[in-house]
Amino acid sequence: MCYCITVLVNVCLILIIILNNELHEPMYILLCAFCMNALYGTAGFYPKFLSDLLSPVHVISYSGCLLQAHVLYSFACSDLSILALMAYDRYLAICRPLEYHSVMSVQKVMKLASFFWLTSVFIVAVNIFLTYKLKLCSPYINRLFCVNWSIVSLACFSNETSINEIVANITILIYILHGFFIVWSYMYIIKRCASSIENRAKFLQTCVPHLISLSTFILTILIDIINNRLSSANLAKTLQNFIAMEFLVIPPLMNPLIYGLNETRNYRSIIFFLTLVCYFIIILVNVCVVLIIILNNELHEPMYILLCAFCMNSLYGTAGFYPKFLSDLLSPVHVISYSGCLLQAQVLYSFACSDLSILALMAYDRYLAICRPLEYHSVMSKKRVITLAQVLYYFACSDLSILALMTYDQYLAI
Repeated sequence: MCYCITVLVNVCLILIIILNNELHEPMYILLCAFCMNALYGTAGFYPKFLSDLLSPVHVISYSGCLLQAHVLYSFACSDLSILALMAYDRYLAICRPLEYHSVMSVQKVMKLASFFWLTSVFIVAVNIFLTYKLKLCSPYINRLFCVNWSIVSLACFSNETSINEIVANITILIYILHGFFIVWSYMYIIKRCASSIENRAKFLQTCVPHLISLSTFILTILIDIINNRLSSANLAKTLQNFIAMEFLVIPPLMNPLIYGLNETRNYRSIIFFLTLVCYFIIILVNVCVVLIIILNNELHEPMYILLCAFCMNSLYGTAGFYPKFLSDLLSPVHVISYSGCLLQAQVLYSFACSDLSILALMAYDRYLAICRPLEYHSVMSKKRVITLAQVLYYFACSDLSILALMTYDQYLAI
């Protein structure tokens, strides 16, 4: 659920920025790049971690381990680069507003974001290649995921890792300089904003969310580095695992919410964002329950069949509301054809009626299971439950269909 929500909030924010022409500005382009990088980084961790949770054996190929380390490190480095670009964007907007549009055009920002991402990928690739050249004397990593330093520590001869340490320290220095650049930018921004009420308001609106995102990212990365280099056996394993995971869980999930909602201050964009996330979560949880029931033979029982019907009806009902509502949020004109209006009413009313019918069947199922257990399996067989659910759904839909047709007939007559 955490991974799905992370994907949803980042994808939703990307879609809002792409679909809204008013947001085709440098700051929003960088925010879009930030979200895309979050999707890239979390993909390097969650699928493997989820597969490990379902498996009694936790193994990964050596090439797969190196690839995972590469993705995670390049994700972290790219995030810091994008945050540095965001800081520079804020510096130009507040301290040098007359030069802003000439220096930070949309095309230039896209090129800079692409360049910094590719640079991060290349720098990390050099570190990973040097690790690949090492001869390892152990196949075991005491981590939830592969990181470069853990692999290097498995080298047979410590004197062979000197070049790895030099390149790793150079990489760390490069991204420490990114941090100093961000601090330098904010020194000028704060100095400029302190002398003007208007600039102070601009600082609160645009810089505070960036600082929160930056602080969250740096804090989680520093905790992970300290834990990785100075890990203590005295810490509980659960705590060590949480510390190891936090930079892959907290920033990708929280930053789009903290930063994105502030930047998309137009109320329609905020409502669209929250509604789209809500709709995706509804689809996700209902589809997951349906798949679990279908794929697990142990759940092919009347109560679970009714639960499956309940979830499928939820998907049907929400499809009658959310798509039209979302399209209206993106459009200045809110219209619907008469036939479309009747269809929407049919879907929503039949959804509500069917829900009540399924709940009544569930209550009857529980009554038989508890009050008349000896008769339960003869009365509530799988086929009978499916037939009953279909009949009740048919009546709910057909009655409302007839009413809708009568209304349409009157409309044509008049």
